[in-house]
Amino acid sequence: MRWAFVPDAINGVHETRRAKSSAFNPLYYNPNVTYRIPTRYDSNGNVAATPFSTSFTNAFNNGFNSGRGSYNLSTDYRVTWTYDPRGTLPNTTAYGYSNTSSRFARNPAADFYFQDAFSSGIANGSSLSRTTSGVSFTVTRTTTGTGCTVSVSTRPDTLSGVGATCSRSNNNYTVTIDARQVGRQAYYYVRDNSLTNCTATDPADEDCYRLVFVSATSGQPRADDAAAGTDERSNFAIWYSFYRNRALATQSAAQIAFASLPPEVRLTWQNLTNCTTFTGGNTANCQDNRLREYTNAHKGQLMAWLQDPPFDGSTPLRGAMYRAGEFFKTATPWQKYPNDNSQTNTTGNTYACRPSYHILMTDGIWNQGFTQPADYKDDSSSTTLPDGTVYNGTRPPYADSQQQTVADLAFHYWATDLRTGLANRLQPFTPFKNNNPATAYWDARNDPATWQHMVNFTMGLGLTSAMSQPGLQWDPSQGTFGGTGYENLASGNRAWPAASADSPNNVYDLWHAAINSRGEFFSVDSPDAMVQAFKDILNRIAERTATAARPAVSASFVSDADDSAIQSNVYATQFSSTDWSGELIKTKIDASGLQTIQWKAQAANQNLAADTRKVMIKDSTNPTTGLKNFTWNNLGTMQNLLNINPESLVGATDSRGPQRVDYIRGDRSLEGATSPSFRARSTILGDIVNSSPVVVGTPGYLSYQADAIENPTGSINGYQSYAAFKAANKKPLRKEMIYVGGNDGMLHGFNASTGVEEFAFIPTEVIKNLYRLTGQNYTGAEHRYFVDGSPVVRDVYFGNGSDEGWRTVLIGTLRAGGKALFALDITDPDRIKLLWEFDSTTDSDLGYTFAQPEVVRLHSGQWAVLMGNGYNSTNDRAAMMIIDIKTGALLKKLTVPPVVESGATLPNGLSSVRGADNNGDGLVDYAYAGDLQGNLWRFDLVPTVSTTGSGSTLTALTGDPFARTSLTNVTVNDFSISYGGTPIFTARDSVSGSEKRQAITIQPSIVRHPSRIGYLVLIGTGKYFESSDANVDTSRAMTLYGVWDRQTKRQRTSLSTAKATERNNLQAQSFSLQVDGAVIGDATQNDINDIRLLSENPVKWFKDYNASNPNADSNKITHDSSVERWGWALDLSVGNQLKGEMVINNMSAIGRVLFFASLTPNEDPCAAGADTWLYGIDAATGGRTKFNVLDLNNDKIVSAKDQYGAAGDIVSGRRFPAIGGFTLAPGNKVFGSDGSGDPAVVGDDPNTSGRQSWHIIPEEFQ
Repeated sequence: MRWAFVPDAINGVHETRRAKSSAFNPLYYNPNVTYRIPTRYDSNGNVAATPFSTSFTNAFNNGFNSGRGSYNLSTDYRVTWTYDPRGTLPNTTAYGYSNTSSRFARNPAADFYFQDAFSSGIANGSSLSRTTSGVSFTVTRTTTGTGCTVSVSTRPDTLSGVGATCSRSNNNYTVTIDARQVGRQAYYYVRDNSLTNCTATDPADEDCYRLVFVSATSGQPRADDAAAGTDERSNFAIWYSFYRNRALATQSAAQIAFASLPPEVRLTWQNLTNCTTFTGGNTANCQDNRLREYTNAHKGQLMAWLQDPPFDGSTPLRGAMYRAGEFFKTATPWQKYPNDNSQTNTTGNTYACRPSYHILMTDGIWNQGFTQPADYKDDSSSTTLPDGTVYNGTRPPYADSQQQTVADLAFHYWATDLRTGLANRLQPFTPFKNNNPATAYWDARNDPATWQHMVNFTMGLGLTSAMSQPGLQWDPSQGTFGGTGYENLASGNRAWPAASADSPNNVYDLWHAAINSRGEFFSVDSPDAMVQAFKDILNRIAERTATAARPAVSASFVSDADDSAIQSNVYATQFSSTDWSGELIKTKIDASGLQTIQWKAQAANQNLAADTRKVMIKDSTNPTTGLKNFTWNNLGTMQNLLNINPESLVGATDSRGPQRVDYIRGDRSLEGATSPSFRARSTILGDIVNSSPVVVGTPGYLSYQADAIENPTGSINGYQSYAAFKAANKKPLRKEMIYVGGNDGMLHGFNASTGVEEFAFIPTEVIKNLYRLTGQNYTGAEHRYFVDGSPVVRDVYFGNGSDEGWRTVLIGTLRAGGKALFALDITDPDRIKLLWEFDSTTDSDLGYTFAQPEVVRLHSGQWAVLMGNGYNSTNDRAAMMIIDIKTGALLKKLTVPPVVESGATLPNGLSSVRGADNNGDGLVDYAYAGDLQGNLWRFDLVPTVSTTGSGSTLTALTGDPFARTSLTNVTVNDFSISYGGTPIFTARDSVSGSEKRQAITIQPSIVRHPSRIGYLVLIGTGKYFESSDANVDTSRAMTLYGVWDRQTKRQRTSLSTAKATERNNLQAQSFSLQVDGAVIGDATQNDINDIRLLSENPVKWFKDYNASNPNADSNKITHDSSVERWGWALDLSVGNQLKGEMVINNMSAIGRVLFFASLTPNEDPCAAGADTWLYGIDAATGGRTKFNVLDLNNDKIVSAKDQYGAAGDIVSGRRFPAIGGFTLAPGNKVFGSDGSGDPAVVGDDPNTSGRQSWHIIPEEFQ
């Protein structure tokens, strides 16, 4: 690891030009790579206050330890050939190869050594001037003896600052200038086959290397370091201090790769000859290496070790493999709390499904002794595997003729059940399918093992050239399972070379070990390749497959002679994280419940032509559509964003932008398994993860209601009625379309009849990350989100322009894909128009757009988008943005006060907004939204008026205070934050003494209060969008709330304060019982469900409340002082069982029933990723309904037969088979997040009341 060259065989060429060129010695400085300084962490795993640093004039010999000396690279650069990072560089006389001590490499004689031997009859005391090889000098013959002197007038820079010598024998003179062992300005050589006398096919030809001195102008501009321009001095200094030899490069590459590991990974480490136990002792600078979750504290220990690991000249790889395998046979790796004395490990939390990986990295061939494990299974012996499969000892590419190799140990720890006391519950990893199960089982690219075993990812540094035996050549472009070499091994045409201690064949043994354990082998020679290999290994480990997303439902009516039946089409999305592909499936469900797949988008679009595909981007110069084709020439200044190579160390450019554009458009001709090919795809449709599809067909509003919004008096000249708009755009005049966002960078528009994509739009915000999609490393944790939000579609009215009239507009968001939203006019699906894009450059308060847009008509006359500003904005504060839906102009921003606790301002962001229309005229009056700190806010979207008496009086306004006749000349300046900038309510948990804030990330629901005064605002708490949210919080319960907002008649609430801010002002409800496997039904129809029963505690809204005559004392009803309870609270727990249940998906209120789904991240990693319950509760009380709401006996109706037990208890919750949210379709059918299986049926209030939310009611839902 001390050597500054690869491969080993070039150790004797230190004096050459080629030794200082990355074209020959990949470890040497490469001017095309941007080298990055690793992040410095303190012992607690936090980014250190003082970062690692270096500079061209003071470049540290070891960037991780500034105490080990430095050099001024502008004047005193010396090429390192061998260096121990724990030592110091030698004196200036130590040059050449050494296996134990630090040495320099001489500067190449061809450029740094001059000697001119000539004959001349110079007289004593006389001089002769000569010029040769760029050196001009004058020789003077001394008057006595054999002496001479020389003075140099001109010389090349390579010889500057060095004295010249002269020697004479009679008339023979020799002039020498020797700078081979003198510090120089830093330099490198570039391979240039155009040089004179260069033999292009000979890598050792010294005439093919051109010298470059490092300076402010010597470099080539690099796209990922544009600020540096041609100045490569800093880049060279970073390479010198952090990457110039094998040890430093390994330290830096490992730090960069492991810095971004998620905290749920459990990790330990060892050296080959030091730090050889996993007990945490700090011997040999091992730090605390006990296996633990990758918390900041554990990260601090790993980073401290990587900053100063010991290196040894020996390579006992077999001992390291043995120790790792034996460690996985102990109990510790399988425990929930390994090495944590503060927690208790039991058989119940010892998990049998944890996969185990070993990353083995070396720069040498193995040697030293071998310890044979018990019940040894090598790859040349027949054995029965733990699942009963027989391995015959001869199957290629596993078997060989040698024993006691690294590959044998790798096979043993794969083929052995490492924990026989645990059930075999590992998930097989079989991305390469085959109709023949045995073929798939023995395909080395798959890992079918369900038992506890160890998979090895091996990495060799500087060993590639050693794998060149005929027929067994390693192909860097093909990787572990590609190329002629692997094909010959897999077919049995060639055998593995015999491995033994110190044998050159041992390089093949690393490759063999990876295959034997169903891992992968990486052979790297340069620092940037090493960083990428570490990243690739971690990505491979992260690869798994999952399916999730909420379906959309369209409803059409079909009639027969007897009745009217609803025929539903369900559009369900799926994705696979194996190759990050997506799918959209249309399924028809008839009145009897029969499901028939109509089409699958992958199949429907498999022949979609990339060159004619309609993929659009913004065109600010196109006034007609605002769009242009996504082509290379149309990208303009954004071309550089597609020229980035995603597989380089830091995203260097490669000029393959045009091909990347074609790939993203759907061209698959350049796809392949390894670089330089682009990432292989099974389909051009990318993964659809969080975006729910939306169906757009015939406009669905009630015409009279829509017209009442824009033309309430019927007197507007030229007004286009909604009925006319509807007639012009009904099916089939306007074809039905499905719109959904994908993480291939696009919003897709599919023809609902055929499934063929007819439109796609790439938001400007995501273009900067599109290049990543082409990388071979786009797997596992390297996945990125793009257009991940669910589109929202509404009919709105455009006034005052050539496009005046009703239009259908789509609002798109990105969720984690970016800080932006956009609007498209999709009235005519063949002539879609981009209305605007709004991003964080428009307003820095816009964060990642997780919030769902709310489209409303304002009293100020505009149609607008009410948008919670989202999360992680530049200012980390919460605000509601009001955006003009036609122009994208920010009409108003209402920023809520910061949340300050213990002197610190907490990061915040506003979630989805819900508009409220108090009087049903189609204009929004109020808006409600929660934030990450648990605050529930109300926004006044009408002018408020003073009330008589105190602010607690509700009798000031009579009639309809929201009537248009009462609200004239309203402007956005009249809008404000209600209650004087005070939240209505702050959600806090019920844990006495802590009362921590509970994040609100869903859109509130609204129902009328039972007293008919004000609203009950319904919210659920929980957060599930950061990776850390998957860690189950069982310390407290999340909660569902109903909060009473009484002052909803335009009162100026700044005169009062919100009264419901304290949880103890609310009536508590609770789940009284959970029954798993409950039998519901009668003798002929029954089903088994996991169910929950809910309390039905009455809510005493008023003091001395008379339930039989609630209006007996109107004074008590109308004054805040008479209020007893300001709402209700329901903790999502059964008894004292805290499971981490939360509400993160929007709810549906129908009459008095609130339907919602909860999600519980599974604490058991061996079980499904999450658990979901579907609930129907009384929206007014938070308790049990008075009527049945869930079909539990699966007879497709809700009746008394769905009650539980002899007492006939009404069931409020049932475990739902789908993970996540739900879609409520016509006929009260509930479809789960995966869109599969029979829909559940729910029942609503027999006395369903009108809506309270803003939206116009679609006609088919009336």
